[in-house]
Amino acid sequence: RDGRETSFSSDEDGEGVPILTSRQAEKRPQFTQEISVDRAQPPALITREDIANLITALRSTNETLQQQGFKITALEESMRSKRSTTRSRSRSKTPPRR
Repeated sequence: RDGRETSFSSDEDGEGVPILTSRQAEKRPQFTQEISVDRAQPPALITREDIANLITALRSTNETLQQQGFKITALEESMRSKRSTTRSRSRSKTPPRR
């Protein structure tokens, strides 16, 4: 068996019609009732002031992110220069091997 619990019954034409068993009927998803249109809330209207405030907030966020990016870049460059300075000092302290 393939795990299906459908039995076939013949109708007036003699063709097999699938019939669900009670166990299968229990497993079927129950449909939830939809909210009627008259209960739905109308969409909120967006004003020009809302859009202007949003643009201002986005510009501020963009500037903050850009400043943080500059700080990160400066820190990375500082770390690179410290590493190269440390390496060059350690090399100069030891004489080259012959």
